[in-house]
Amino acid sequence: MSRYREDLDRKIFSKTWVGKNWQIEVTVYSYQGGRPKLQLTRQKATRSQHRPYAKLGRLSRDELDGIMPFLQEALHHMGGGKSSRKKEQGNSRKEVDDHEEFDSED
Repeated sequence: MSRYREDLDRKIFSKTWVGKNWQIEVTVYSYQGGRPKLQLTRQKATRSQHRPYAKLGRLSRDELDGIMPFLQEALHHMGGGKSSRKKEQGNSRKEVDDHEEFDSED
């Protein structure tokens, strides 16, 4: 497998929600012209320039309410709609139970 090259990773969309203690960034990237993918990151909101990253983990209702418009906008930037996703996925889509393990292609 080839090594990751930052110069081939294109940021298509990015918005940051700033809360009381945390900020959450919603970003869409496309690597080497490939299918756009969503990335969510959480950073500790501090006064200094250094903003340490933290595991995204669970979201509070306030956090989810804050990033929901960004998620909708990110979907728009990712292109396609329900019909194009169904064609792309074919019959591989299935419901996943909370306790069921599954493999991810990406």
